[in-house]
Amino acid sequence: MKVNLMLPEGCEKPANLLVLARDALKADLELNVILDAISDGDKSIRAACLAALMAPLQDLSLLDYRHEVLQDVIAHPDVVRGIYGLCLEAEKRRKSTVHWMTNYYLSSTYSGAIEYLINFTETLQKLRQQADANVGSFRSRGFTALFRTLQEELPDSYLEKVRAQLTELSNQDGYLVSARLGDYLQGVDYVLHRRSKKLLNLDFVKAQTYKYTEKDDSARDFEARQDRAINQMTNALAQSAEHLASFFDTLRSELGFYVACLNFMEKMKGYGMPTCIPTLTPGDGDSRSWDGMYDVALVFTKKSAVNGNRLTAEHKKLYLITGANQGGKSTFLRSLGQAQLMAQCGMPVAASGFTAPLRGCLYTHFKKEEDRWMKSGKLDEELERMSRIANYIRPGDMLFLNEAFAATNEREGSEIGRQVTEALVQNNVEVFSVTHLHAYSTAFKGRDEVQYLRAERLEDGRRTFSIQPGEPLETAFGEDLYKKIFKK
Repeated sequence: MKVNLMLPEGCEKPANLLVLARDALKADLELNVILDAISDGDKSIRAACLAALMAPLQDLSLLDYRHEVLQDVIAHPDVVRGIYGLCLEAEKRRKSTVHWMTNYYLSSTYSGAIEYLINFTETLQKLRQQADANVGSFRSRGFTALFRTLQEELPDSYLEKVRAQLTELSNQDGYLVSARLGDYLQGVDYVLHRRSKKLLNLDFVKAQTYKYTEKDDSARDFEARQDRAINQMTNALAQSAEHLASFFDTLRSELGFYVACLNFMEKMKGYGMPTCIPTLTPGDGDSRSWDGMYDVALVFTKKSAVNGNRLTAEHKKLYLITGANQGGKSTFLRSLGQAQLMAQCGMPVAASGFTAPLRGCLYTHFKKEEDRWMKSGKLDEELERMSRIANYIRPGDMLFLNEAFAATNEREGSEIGRQVTEALVQNNVEVFSVTHLHAYSTAFKGRDEVQYLRAERLEDGRRTFSIQPGEPLETAFGEDLYKKIFKK
C-alpha cells in the first residue's frame, strides 16, 4: 500500500538543498527553534517537518496537491491526529517485538514475525474503520486515494482470514513437518504442513513417534530439521512484517508533517498571530507581496505577539534593507526566509497574506561573531563563505545577505558588496541584503529592479520594528543606542 499524502503516485521526491545551504539556513533562520516548538517533543514530527523544509518543491502542481491535503487536515484536525495516533500505536508495538528482526534463531524470527503481524492486524482494522468513517468528508486526492486503498485492500473478510491463518501458524503445540529421504539417506524436501484435523487423523495417526528431552543430544538435530521446514514461511512472514512496518513508518512521517502544520497554526493563533496558505507563482516571475509577515522563531522565543510587515513589490530583483540599529532588519530577513521555505514545502506561512515566486535553492550569508576557531580574520572568513556560495548558486536561486562584508572599512566593504551583488542580480539571482554600508546601499539608486526598504524610526528615537519602503539614510542612528545605554 502507498501513502501518497505528500506527493502524487509515481512522482519523484524533490531534491534536497545542498548541505552548504541546509546548515546555514537552519542556523541563520533559527529553524531549530521553530521545529522544537511545533513538534511538541515528537521526534517523528520534527524529522518529517525538517525533511520537507530542506526539500522545497519546484512544481506548482505538487504544491497544489499538498495544499489540497492541508485543507483537509485543517478541516478535520481530530481525525488526522487520531490516525497519527494509530501510527504511534503501531510504532510502539513494533518496538515491543523488534527483537525478532535481529534474532539469531530462525524459530524466534518465525514466532516474532507472527506476533508482530497479529498485533498489527488490529491496528490495520482501526485504520480501515477510519477510512470507512471519513472517506466521504475528505476532498483531497491524497486522502481520498489513501482511504479507498484501505477499503479495497483491507475488507473485514480479508482481515478475518489473516487473523485465522496467523492464529494457526502461531499454534504452540509444535510444527507438523514432512520430508523424504534423499539419495544419500539424508532428509530432503522439508515441508511445513497445516495442522488440519483431517491431516492429523488420517495421514499421521499411524506414524511412529519419538520423544526427546531438552538435554537429549538429538535435540539440535531436530531443531535444524525444523528450521529447514519453516525457512520459507519465515521469510514470507518477515517480509510481510517489514512491508507493514514500512507502510506505518511512511504514514507516520507524512502525517507528522501535516500535524506539524496544525500545531504551528494553533500555536500562532494562541499568540494572536495570523497564518495563511501562501500563493506561489512560476519561478520566472519577480514580483512578491506579503501582509503581516513576521518572524516565527521570535514569537516562540518571546512567547508573545510581534509586529508584522507589509509590502507589494513588482518586478524587483534586489531588495536593500537599511535603517536604524536594532530596528528589526535582521528579524525581517529571517521572517522572509522562513516564509519562503515554509511556502515551498506546502506549509502555512506566518502572515495574513503571502505571494511569492518559486525559487530554486535558498542561501544565507549572515555575519558571524569572531571566535577562536577562525583560522583568519572575519573578512577572510566572509569572503570564503561567499566564494563557496558562488560555486553553487544558480539563476533562479535566492540569497539573503545580512551585514555582509562589514568587517572592513566602509569603502572596501561597499565595493566588495557592490560587485558581488551586481554579479548575482545580473545572473538572475534574487538578493535580499541588510546593510549599514551607505556607499554600497546607494550604489543601486535609480534602478527599476531595486526595492529600497528601511527600518522605521520615530522622531523620539523609538523603533517600531516595521520595515517600510524608504531610501537609505547616511546614519544608522547609533547615537540613539548610546543614549539609551548611557542615559543619565
